Amino acid sequence: MAEEMMDFGFSAVTADEYEKDQTDGENTGLGGAASPEALAALDYKIEQIIGHLSTKADESSSSDFGFTQEDKDKQEGKLQDIEEKIDKILSLELDEERAQTTADILSQLNDATGDSRTASAEAKKSVGKQDEIMKFLQDMSPKVDKILKLESLESLLEGTSGKLDSLSEVAGAVQTVSADPPDLSPIVEKLEFMDKDIQKILKMEQLEAVTALQKSSHDMTSLAKELEERKKDIDIKYKARMLAVEKLILPLIENLQKDGNTKEYIRWPNRIPILEAQKQKIIQVTRSEL
Repeated sequence: MAEEMMDFGFSAVTADEYEKDQTDGENTGLGGAASPEALAALDYKIEQIIGHLSTKADESSSSDFGFTQEDKDKQEGKLQDIEEKIDKILSLELDEERAQTTADILSQLNDATGDSRTASAEAKKSVGKQDEIMKFLQDMSPKVDKILKLESLESLLEGTSGKLDSLSEVAGAVQTVSADPPDLSPIVEKLEFMDKDIQKILKMEQLEAVTALQKSSHDMTSLAKELEERKKDIDIKYKARMLAVEKLILPLIENLQKDGNTKEYIRWPNRIPILEAQKQKIIQVTRSEL
């Protein structure tokens, strides 16, 4: 990872180096740092105040101007208050610079979350195709019911055939008793003719149902295969995109952590154009279409 680390234009510095930068008037970066002219003017005013207080103290030691020891203590207290306020100003400037750097990094991390919304939209498309499969199965339900009814009719005809056989046996018995048995051949012929038509109807309905079921099975298999391939493609692109975002963010964080245990401050001139370019790279990766 050390060989791939990018240079973002900043470096860690110790507290002594940071104080030297402030007194020498060097530029510590953009985003809240005071100018060298302002610091020089502030130092000049402080020196004037200290010189004035020192002169007053010398005059009071050689002659009596009415200043008591309590007045001297108050003057020293005011001087200490001024020094504390200066330290607070420097501390606030450093905090503001750190806050700006942290805000830039958080903005980049927020841009990296757009990819999860794209993956969610693809999942909704898959659910829509599953709804189409369920609708097709519901449309097939009446045809299956019709096949079951035809099978029930076939069973009824088989029962009727058995009754006709019994009726033929009864007719044979009647012939042994009666001289003129009834002629049942027309009825038998009609039943045989009807049986042929019913068999044709059953075969046609069964063939249509089998063809429809085979087609639906093939369609569902193709759809399932297409969904699986699409899911694999989305997973591959999603992982590749996450790795690309990782390569754009991790080097920045590692640079910020570098020498953090030994050096308290970061010197980063021209950080705004550098961070803006890095932010555009991240957006280009996270907001591109799959």
